[in-house]
Amino acid sequence: MELKGQLAIVTGASKGIGWATVNALLAAGCRVAGWSRSTLTLKHDLFKHYQVDVKDNASVEKAFSNTCND
Repeated sequence: MELKGQLAIVTGASKGIGWATVNALLAAGCRVAGWSRSTLTLKHDLFKHYQVDVKDNASVEKAFSNTCND
């Protein structure tokens, strides 16, 4: 599967499986929107972090809108 240039949203991006997924997608050339409650300091041209609590619908809607518009 070709991921280069595609956009992926990864929840729980600040640690564990989410963090590993972010790094694997970036290595494959995928643009990544990392969603997490914790702040991330990852610097990569294809990565953007959005602070979001997935238990809060308004937070998810805002993060999704921002992800689509950035």
